[in-house]
Amino acid sequence: MTYSKLTLNLPHTQVAVYIGSAIYDVVFKQLDCQSQRVFIITQQSIYDLYGKSITTALEAYSKAVVTPIFIADGEQAKSIAYFEHCMDQIFEVGVERGDTIIGLGGGVVTDLAGFIASTCLRGLTLIQC
Repeated sequence: MTYSKLTLNLPHTQVAVYIGSAIYDVVFKQLDCQSQRVFIITQQSIYDLYGKSITTALEAYSKAVVTPIFIADGEQAKSIAYFEHCMDQIFEVGVERGDTIIGLGGGVVTDLAGFIASTCLRGLTLIQC
């Protein structure tokens, strides 16, 4: 399995960027995920392609309960209605500092996941795939 790891040194933190194909095992093993809950924000079609392998990798390297949260395809998902939809599901399951949000998909998904992680609770880990 070939991949590259870049470390970005930002003013107040470091961000690891992994580049490669099907490297979920590598990434989750190195992250040493301590989260009790992981929320995967994605679209059904993307989850059907990659969700099982991500969930399997997470379960192999953590004790987290994995919860997929599905949004619609396209720009309409970048809305307050989908933000509320995701937040409702996150709070229904229960979320605590140290839990993880994964944005699995393209720009709409990762934009929404990033916004949710930044507004839901301080201390959430954000992973963009």
